[in-house]
Amino acid sequence: MTIPMRHIVYVGCALAGKVYSLRSALQRNHRPLPASDYGLRTAGHRVALMRDGRAFVDLRVRVSDRRATMTAYEPDTRDLQLCAEIEEIAAADGLIMVLDSRIGREEANVKAFDYLQRDLASRGIELASKPVVFQANKRDLDDIVTMDWVRENFKTSRSFYVESSAMQHTGTLEAIRAVLHLTNAVR
Repeated sequence: MTIPMRHIVYVGCALAGKVYSLRSALQRNHRPLPASDYGLRTAGHRVALMRDGRAFVDLRVRVSDRRATMTAYEPDTRDLQLCAEIEEIAAADGLIMVLDSRIGREEANVKAFDYLQRDLASRGIELASKPVVFQANKRDLDDIVTMDWVRENFKTSRSFYVESSAMQHTGTLEAIRAVLHLTNAVR
């Protein structure tokens, strides 16, 4: 029996916890981690997710980090690395948008969402066509936005919401499972 393969990209504003979220999810699934975070930011990481000692999905994941740090950017940029990253986001089966839940980070989250929509549109893709899990990260902190605020400001026709704390290893694997469910890789 062949297992499904899915390509997932983590997106979101800088410092939202994208890399920590991916590392946490891999650790929770008892998967080997790359030697450094650099590999997750510059190239995809392939991993078989396990359930009951058996692989149930072949996952290719990547963190879109370059895009998150470049706010003054036009879709026709000559930055080849950035263009390649946007192409990878466009080609992904599903996205996990990691949101920084801290009060004061609302504008950064909204801008990242706007950039995501604009980047996809520059490639002829509507965000509504992509499964997106909105992972509200840093929920273990005190001054955070409400989940109602998250749901009001971040929605697509194929979305799901997960509360997480990557540092506490909560919600990170659930975000991957949710995006796999939205992409019909698992039921």
